[in-house]
Amino acid sequence: MNKFNADVTGPDGKQYEIFFTRNIEIEEILYDCSKIRIIVYEGKFPWVKTVSVNKYKVHLKDGWQQFNTPVRGGFVSETEKTAYLHKNLPIEEKLAIAFHELIHILEQHPEGLNIETERITTEAAIALIAKNQEYLDSKNINTAKIITSLQRRGTFVSKISGEMTLNINHT
Repeated sequence: MNKFNADVTGPDGKQYEIFFTRNIEIEEILYDCSKIRIIVYEGKFPWVKTVSVNKYKVHLKDGWQQFNTPVRGGFVSETEKTAYLHKNLPIEEKLAIAFHELIHILEQHPEGLNIETERITTEAAIALIAKNQEYLDSKNINTAKIITSLQRRGTFVSKISGEMTLNINHT
């Protein structure tokens, strides 16, 4: 399945219908770096808005908050090896989220806000990117931007209250 609509509960607790399309390019990059196949879908997340370069607003249960990285720009399916990404992002932000979600899948972490798990996941994603820097450079991907994005994301995990559950119901 390359395209589908899904009902998604966002981090603000509201229900959204999102149209997802498969991103095979990111799937191939993740596979080439990890030798693990996962499925990657992109959709427009209404709870993430781009304000300007490296400035994002994210709607959480407490209302809109501003970050310099698109926190809540991705999540994984707990039952499948599938990552879901916000599509309106620069490629380095998408890859930062995708590598982070790949580690969650590899380590079989449930999605959530356990600060220690998120820190370990971020460190493992950065290590995987560093290990594959030559390959990523050959694809004209700026690894420094991906790592910077991951580091920025890590600083915000402790500042976001409450857990977020995203349930995909295909329609």
